Amino acid sequence: MSQEDFPPKPIALPTDWPYYLETALLVLLLIFCGLIHFSHIDPTQRRRIELEAGLEQLYHVEQAHAYEHGRYFNPADSSMGLHWQWMEDFEWECRVLADGFWVVAVADLDGDGEKGIWYIDESRLEVRLLNED
Repeated sequence: MSQEDFPPKPIALPTDWPYYLETALLVLLLIFCGLIHFSHIDPTQRRRIELEAGLEQLYHVEQAHAYEHGRYFNPADSSMGLHWQWMEDFEWECRVLADGFWVVAVADLDGDGEKGIWYIDESRLEVRLLNED
């Protein structure tokens, strides 16, 4: 370094810095508005997510139990210690067979009187909607 480099010269701000500040604030405002708009979940969507997540969770527990014990278990059997809130919030029915299981959940999520029907079995993780709510 030469003697000319000392002391360091101050950094000069561009003369159009208000434009950059305004642009940055506008971008931040748009991001904030987008987060507010797209992060809102209405009660019907929330309940549907709870129901589908509960069925998927039950699928994984059933598969793990079958892998470990060689058979599926009945989630309605209280001796298994299975107590999930979604099972109390929705109507559901489960059938356990020697080589599989199926669970059907029925719910009126939007309160219009028409009930939706969701179904899951041992063949795949995907929750199937049999009847739209």
